Amino acid sequence: FKFPVQQETSTSRQVVQNRKFNLSWLKDYPWLVYSKELDGGFCIHWFLFAVNLLMKNCQFGVLVQQPFVNSKDAKGEDSVLPKHEKTDYHKNAIVASSNFLCQTRPYLINPLLFWTLKRRLVKERNKQALPSLVKCVLFCGKQNSKTGHRDDATMDPTSNCGNFQALIDFRAEYYSNLQEFRKHAPKNATYTSKIFQNDVIVVLGEYIQENIASNINESSPYFGIIVDEVTDTVSNLQYVRYDENEKPYIEEDSFAFSNLESTNSETITEAILDMIKKSGLGATKIRGQSYDMTASMSSSLNGTQAKICKVVPNAIYSPCNSHKLNLAIQSACKEAHIQQAVTVMNQVFLFFDNSPKQQRFLEKVIENQGSDLKRIKLFSFCKMRWTEWEEAVENFCDIIEVIFIVLQIIKGWQWDGKIKLDAQGLHSSIESLETIVSIVALKNALAPLQGITVKLQKRDINIHSAYKQISSVIAVVASIREDIDNVFKDWYSEISSLAKKLDVTLKIRCVAGRQKHRSNQPANSTEEYYKYAIVIPFVDYVLSELRIQFSREDCNPLEVILSLIPEIVGKVLNIDEVVEKLQCYKSDVPRFSSLKNEIFSWTRTWKQRNQLPTSLCESLEACDKDLFPNLYVLFQIGCVFPVTSCESERPHSASGRVKTYLRNAMSEERMTSLTLMHVHYDMNIDVDQVADKFIRKHPHRLFSS
Repeated sequence: FKFPVQQETSTSRQVVQNRKFNLSWLKDYPWLVYSKELDGGFCIHWFLFAVNLLMKNCQFGVLVQQPFVNSKDAKGEDSVLPKHEKTDYHKNAIVASSNFLCQTRPYLINPLLFWTLKRRLVKERNKQALPSLVKCVLFCGKQNSKTGHRDDATMDPTSNCGNFQALIDFRAEYYSNLQEFRKHAPKNATYTSKIFQNDVIVVLGEYIQENIASNINESSPYFGIIVDEVTDTVSNLQYVRYDENEKPYIEEDSFAFSNLESTNSETITEAILDMIKKSGLGATKIRGQSYDMTASMSSSLNGTQAKICKVVPNAIYSPCNSHKLNLAIQSACKEAHIQQAVTVMNQVFLFFDNSPKQQRFLEKVIENQGSDLKRIKLFSFCKMRWTEWEEAVENFCDIIEVIFIVLQIIKGWQWDGKIKLDAQGLHSSIESLETIVSIVALKNALAPLQGITVKLQKRDINIHSAYKQISSVIAVVASIREDIDNVFKDWYSEISSLAKKLDVTLKIRCVAGRQKHRSNQPANSTEEYYKYAIVIPFVDYVLSELRIQFSREDCNPLEVILSLIPEIVGKVLNIDEVVEKLQCYKSDVPRFSSLKNEIFSWTRTWKQRNQLPTSLCESLEACDKDLFPNLYVLFQIGCVFPVTSCESERPHSASGRVKTYLRNAMSEERMTSLTLMHVHYDMNIDVDQVADKFIRKHPHRLFSS
């Protein structure tokens, strides 16, 4: 038979093309039939049995009431025929037509054909039920809901069978495919066991990793790694993505969790490279790495960053700026008076936090005094996050008067002897004027760092913005030191007000004989004494530690890439030096020989403009890939340099919720997959693709031949 030829005119190129119905479509799609009269295709099952389905207000179109005649949309990923074959109503129509043949005229059907059709129908029914089972596992994983440990065949049906079994029972009431599958499935293949759950969990974890890895492609080939090593090493990937308007933005995703027996640099490096190799990304595309400041990670000789650089020389190490800030503050707080004040505040916190009775008494005193305090409980002093220190100090200053009264009451009432002794010691420590001065100095001297601490932990901050904000904070602390005489006058007013509330006399404690453990500065007044004894040394400590931790090296390739941002590109004096420092990226850029001319043109382009891009992402968006191909690649590389490793620490909370004492013996694959599902709860997961991946990975005759 010769199919009629139709002529179609292309709207874009105005070219006449000859198209016709293809015989191979009838072979590839057995449900497709051809109408000679209408010169088009129909779905025979859907055409005959569409009216038998319980569907209201359904309007039938192509392949049912209208023939399929648009030949160019026949095959392909989003074309008509394969898209129709995947629909639920098409599958239901096949089941309806097969049931009709088997129930009405079974003696007319060949026995071999009958059993073949029946087996195919059973497999189609099982395939339709499998996504429902996968959805149940996915729901439990996203909500971190324990699936239950009574999933064996020996379980008591009258007992509580766990969340997974209960969810399947609930879902089966409304989905006939799942209900039929559970009704006819063999008892040894119900696909509700813990083995099935583990297999689906692993497949879901692999799907999430493949989905993340697919974002790192030809348009954005480079990425940075952020790793936090504790008991379970967390690995994040940072890369550049583009939205629907082709606007670039920086994305950071949790990618893998590894349970390491030891946390030395060799083990961590091997785990990182193995993770990247399994994902199919390739370690050669790593252009940035960020870890905390521990020796095993940051050492330039035997640390993880040094071992990664031996494999990938262009993987520039960028220490976590948030950890730098914490180290600077902790070092500054080692000043004797400040350290003593922090110890006193921490002991007061433990005094009330370890005893619900004493905490209730504190709350009762606050209530009786009619105070309008928003927080009536003290905060702890976290060793790794200054944000919580700042909140703890401010909260302590807000309720220090009430704490002073409570300690005074406790030491005089008939409480336990040890409690009275502790209260008396804490009361005497707070009553010290040196403690009051140290607390006020600690709060005010580190107040400028509060905003930058929060900013450095955000996900969308870029490294240029981080450096700008850090420089401005250091400048603020330096201005406080320069104008310390006037600044301390305001601080001393606060000290006087606080001392008056606590009935503490403003005077210098007399020193008998020679002493070496306390400042003995000559001064004409109490204000002058504490300014030179406590405040100035502490501010000097803070300023020097900030400058040491955040010293920047101009020879670092990252610094050179940052100098190409239009906001500061006019300050580039010697383009030859810039090109020389970027030699390490010679293999990455398309034409390194033309980089000098590109930088010169790029500088001239932004010289006369008012609004200039101020970040790497904005520079990448403003950089034309055709006009500046080398700079476009360099800006992409700059965007993947991590600012902080705080984001890799957040999944530890999720892994702690997943790996409870009831799940302490689960495998690394299960833990990784469950944590990824819990962390990426908002990811759009195609359950049908997961079901197909499960069938390919675990072939079974219930679903395939």
